[in-house]
Amino acid sequence: MTDKKTTDIFSYELKDIPLNEIDLGDRERKDMGDLPVLAADLAQFGLHNPILVIDTSFLTNGVTSKLPYFLLAGERRYQAASMNKWDTIPAKITQRVLSDWEISIIELHENLQRKDMSPLEEGNLKAKIHRLYQEKKGKKSAGPGGSGHSLADTAKILGQSKGNVSMDIKISEMSEVIPEIKDAKTKAEARKLISEFEQKLLRAEWARREQKKLQAKASKIVKTEDARRSSLLKRYIVGDFFKEIKRVTERTIDLIELDPDWAIMLKEAVKDRGALTASDYSQILPEDYEDVVYEVAQAAFRVLKDNAWLIFWYSIEDWHKETRSILEDVGFKVCPMPAVWIHDSNYTATPAYRLGQRTEHFFYARKGSPRLGKLGHSNIFTFRTARKNERFHIAEKPIELYEEILRTFIGDRKAAATITGFAGSGNFILAADNLEHNCIGFDLGQTFK
Repeated sequence: MTDKKTTDIFSYELKDIPLNEIDLGDRERKDMGDLPVLAADLAQFGLHNPILVIDTSFLTNGVTSKLPYFLLAGERRYQAASMNKWDTIPAKITQRVLSDWEISIIELHENLQRKDMSPLEEGNLKAKIHRLYQEKKGKKSAGPGGSGHSLADTAKILGQSKGNVSMDIKISEMSEVIPEIKDAKTKAEARKLISEFEQKLLRAEWARREQKKLQAKASKIVKTEDARRSSLLKRYIVGDFFKEIKRVTERTIDLIELDPDWAIMLKEAVKDRGALTASDYSQILPEDYEDVVYEVAQAAFRVLKDNAWLIFWYSIEDWHKETRSILEDVGFKVCPMPAVWIHDSNYTATPAYRLGQRTEHFFYARKGSPRLGKLGHSNIFTFRTARKNERFHIAEKPIELYEEILRTFIGDRKAAATITGFAGSGNFILAADNLEHNCIGFDLGQTFK
């Protein structure tokens, strides 16, 4: 075909010319990009933009060629046509005299003035092509040999990978929820925006699921704590020690903690502070102390296993020798040096005459030959007392102290059978439960249950 046209710059003739009659010359561009893709596109759709050549008779300034035509612009199209083994190619043939620098300027402008489509424009066009094919042929049905049109078919038509086409279409689809995509200069920028958006969605979904888990966990904790509270209340038995201990089978207990009244007239010392009432506290008279301790120790000895521990709190100032002697008479092996709890209460009933007392003592006594559960521990246990506004029992000892005593004498094993004979605040029962031991406690008063 031949067609004469004129432009503002120069006139040219449009016709198909043989590929082997075109001189490429010494061109600057070496990287031709993805020629197979362009070749496939030309094979399917033909060449819509002819190459630009000059009739070699118009070459000047030492530029010569033995072939009829010299290529000015369109080398990639030329190379793609060669790959397809075309004999001819559509070309615009200029017949204006061009110098060597004008030829170079045309080559430069051909490569610099080309404006690629934006990522969104390319994605929109590919999405449109895919949609139009599916409207015509229908969506491809599942299974081998299914009819219709698929994304893989669109990718094949475009001469690109399925993954590349899929991502480009995704850029188009996501632009509706990510307006910033329209300003993306490259596909990498567009994909980064999509990735950040998806990460936000994932984090939001993760947070929603975690919140749901936390709510379920909180509900479970509440139910567990309610069940634990109910169990602990059952283990705090309101009743007389001597009566209740008789219900316990002999030789079944691993450790007993006893903290009976010290027969030091505590009630009279503290009654003005309103911490105790007659119904809350059973006080032992000094003249009855030794008989009561003997009976308590006998009851404990009966229910303890053949190799077990007794923890016995007492007043070192008033009853050290007597308490040790009674425990040994019952059959316990008593360490002569008691254990000491060092606290920070600094209390004294007569501050004008006596220094504050910051220690309390207990004998640790063996029935049989039990071994310590925690070797190397000293006889010192240092734990602060609960502040006045934190405690509700005048003789309350901290849970942490009881836990350390249990670890020292029982060790890390679980489900030991324990008893606290005078439960008071109930903290020993709580400590045993924290360490997964079985424990029951007896106390006359209902107030502290």
